[in-house]
Amino acid sequence: GNMTVAVAANVPAGELETVGINGQTAKENLDLINWIINQGFGDVDNGDGMGETYNDMEIQGAIWALTDGVLFAPIGTEENAQEIVDAALANGEGFEAGQGDIVGLLITPTAEAQQQGHDQPLIIGVAFDTLAQDCVCV
Repeated sequence: GNMTVAVAANVPAGELETVGINGQTAKENLDLINWIINQGFGDVDNGDGMGETYNDMEIQGAIWALTDGVLFAPIGTEENAQEIVDAALANGEGFEAGQGDIVGLLITPTAEAQQQGHDQPLIIGVAFDTLAQDCVCV
């Protein structure tokens, strides 16, 4: 695949054009997704009164909602996933990762990979620290 920093300006033409539940494309929602991966929701009390945190599938479900328009949390609750989406919509517009944050990296399949049936783009989070300043990501 091809890798770039996960910001709308870096997304290849025709990629991430699916529409999220907020009416924006996945490409347009990358700032919200980057905000989510920087909030540490796996360590945040989910408010159920039982001392539980949001789980990985609820976090993933919120991201799917912003990329594919489908709110789905196969483990946990869709209500918790929606809370994460709502928090991102309220706080994540225009978010840009900086030093000390987690930067999203977008991996898009090459044409050859797509011919082999690998057509799903991926976003991974990587710590953005002083060493990352020496890395050129284009």
